[in-house]
Amino acid sequence: MEAKDQKSGLAFIDLKSNDPVNLYEDWHQEAMKYMKEVYELEPLQCKIRAHLCHQDAKVDWTEMKERHDELLRQAESDPESLVMPEHFVGYKLIPTWFDFYFSKDNFIADRMEFTNVDGVWTNMRIAA
Repeated sequence: MEAKDQKSGLAFIDLKSNDPVNLYEDWHQEAMKYMKEVYELEPLQCKIRAHLCHQDAKVDWTEMKERHDELLRQAESDPESLVMPEHFVGYKLIPTWFDFYFSKDNFIADRMEFTNVDGVWTNMRIAA
């Protein structure tokens, strides 16, 4: 599988302060050898899910539960039996930039930008 350079972004809300946080990063699809190492570190329920679930596929819950129980019995009798499925894919996100934004009531908004260039993080205030 050949990796393509992509751009990706992530935005979420800090639930403690209700402030938005944005992350932007360059990402590369990791080689399958690396993904196998990641898969091997997953807990059993995640390995079962990787074998059981194909995202957004319609399922019959009873059939899925039967397959789950079968995979669980298989893993309990032979822990090495749940090898990484071919459809298992992951991405390693390496942030190069993010910002924090804070605003409340009648206070002026405060926004901090953090940038990573060659492994060195710098930060500064920017206009909100």
